[in-house]
Amino acid sequence: MAKRRRPTQARGKSFAGLFSAALEKQQQGHTREAAALYDRAIRIDSAVPEAHNNLGCALLALGRRDDAALALHRAVGLRPDYAEALDTLGVVVADLGRHAEAVGYFERALAAEPRAAQTAFHLGNALLTLDRLQEARAAFDRALHLDPGYAAARNGLGAVFAHLGDHLAAADAFRSALALDPAFGDAACNLGRVLLEAGDVDEGRRWFERAIELNPRSSHYYLELVRSGSQPVPVDTLAAMEVLSTSADGLARSARIELHFALAKAYEDAQRYDDAFQQLVAGNRLKRAELTYNETEVLGLYAKLERAFDAPLLESLRSYGNPSEQPIFVLGMARSGSTLVEQILAAHPAIAAAGEIAEFGRQIAEERPPIGIGAPLATVGASLRAVGDRYLAATAQLAGTAARLSDKTLMNFSYAPMINAALPNARMIHISRNWLDTCLSCFATLFLGNNVSFSYDLGELARYYAGYDRLMTRWRAILPADRLLEVRYEDVVADLEGQARRIVAFCGLPWDDACLAFQGARRAVRTASAFQVRQPLYNTAIGRAGRFAAHLQPLIDAASAAGLTVME
Repeated sequence: MAKRRRPTQARGKSFAGLFSAALEKQQQGHTREAAALYDRAIRIDSAVPEAHNNLGCALLALGRRDDAALALHRAVGLRPDYAEALDTLGVVVADLGRHAEAVGYFERALAAEPRAAQTAFHLGNALLTLDRLQEARAAFDRALHLDPGYAAARNGLGAVFAHLGDHLAAADAFRSALALDPAFGDAACNLGRVLLEAGDVDEGRRWFERAIELNPRSSHYYLELVRSGSQPVPVDTLAAMEVLSTSADGLARSARIELHFALAKAYEDAQRYDDAFQQLVAGNRLKRAELTYNETEVLGLYAKLERAFDAPLLESLRSYGNPSEQPIFVLGMARSGSTLVEQILAAHPAIAAAGEIAEFGRQIAEERPPIGIGAPLATVGASLRAVGDRYLAATAQLAGTAARLSDKTLMNFSYAPMINAALPNARMIHISRNWLDTCLSCFATLFLGNNVSFSYDLGELARYYAGYDRLMTRWRAILPADRLLEVRYEDVVADLEGQARRIVAFCGLPWDDACLAFQGARRAVRTASAFQVRQPLYNTAIGRAGRFAAHLQPLIDAASAAGLTVME
């Protein structure tokens, strides 16, 4: 963060007096008074960049991020190489969700002041959020080169390794951060998370508990703890969460959201279902308010896709595709049991599990010119072949020498016919679950990122599910039966070996008994099911919606109005 600076030279007695008074108030913690004094000083002389910078810092401290950004813009407009203001401006716009813009400010700040370890750290955070992992790693390495004792940068490096799936390197980095700063709650929590993802549930929970000890007012730590098990949290932990909720107005919006979801899970585990649903409604309402979700656009796109493909067109397009048999696409709705299916696949020695990589959609989006359904067949076929070729190249390192690579990007269900055209020998496994259980589980989950924006409102969730269901009904009718396998979560729970053998045979591989010990698969699981898939198979998730039946009529009514057959 930028330091509060005195101007390089005074611009008049009145300005100097106001500026000095503002700086003194700011240093004493009287931020609101300081901001007012800086504003008065700027009215006298608006050409002093330090005044705009300091005003921006004060406004940021007051939570007025948009106003802070304007003040900092004026500072760097007056002095384009003002490293401190550029760094703070980057922090502000990143906090506003404009991470790509923030990267530009951080890079400019580093060009002006190459030895600023804090700016390199901020750059790493922004790049990590944009999933530009290797660049983020380089930025954190730079921060550590400049300041080897920078615990936060070591923690950031651990986050990069976790996103890359290297949970051993991630754990080492988080432990190093804690060695540098034993009171670093975020590093303790991150270590717990990566241990949980790697399968060490008990040790992961211990680190979540340690993080809470370090900072009992962190909603995020409570959320991680309650999501890491199915037994009720200790009475004193729940009491601490409830006490925190009484002062929630003093928490940031994101922290209030996490606390609502944490309490919902804790109450559900304690069989206090009415209390749990009340917390879900509150948390989902807050989360939905901060998201941009264009329901008309999304459902309209699904309707266009449904009309665009038919069986004869797909048969013609398949002749252009890449013949590789390597990819296996696991697709469907979130919270439908897909992580369980991928764990079964990952336990097979001939299958490498990539997780949710979103690579096929990325290649579709990057194809130039854009793929136009209705264009000449040869043009569409060549474009989809190029997408398939690039997908295989992009996933080659993940696949290694494995005969198969599983890709559990659930949203690939919308691309199913394009997958079949681009990679005609690829397999697709559609996993589904009782629709009410699926929707309730979505509503009860605070997802990472904003890719499941439809799930935070019961009406939108119901209509999205209906649109997804229509699309999958269409794909089942036009895709080759030997390329799309339907798997029901409830069937896997009832007959693990039978369904696992069916899945492996569909993938064209010999049976391996390791697939029945899926919970021991040596891979990181970075989904909301990280705890569940490390446990022996259980059936307690089946019929989960029944516990909340008194609250789900709006969901059922909206789904019925959208054309979904709501009785199973």
